[in-house]
Amino acid sequence: MAQPTHEKLIRDLIPDLAAAEGRSLLLRTASPQELERLLGLKLVEETHEVLEALASGRPDSLLDELADLQTVIEAIAARHGLSRQDIARR
Repeated sequence: MAQPTHEKLIRDLIPDLAAAEGRSLLLRTASPQELERLLGLKLVEETHEVLEALASGRPDSLLDELADLQTVIEAIAARHGLSRQDIARR
């Protein structure tokens, strides 16, 4: 039976973690247009993880997820010539 395919923006140490589990990933570089869409999807994913962390009531988990969300927000901002300071001023 064929394994399902998933398209996902790779960050953190996901390729290393997969290799440690004996799994291999097919990696490719996203085009600039794809990257916009993938960053948007990653923003939604990280927001969902923040919601789960809020529900868990664990401050350490919430802090980790907020940091991940902030990283994605900053990546999106940087692609549009904006900085963390630009965001903070709003």
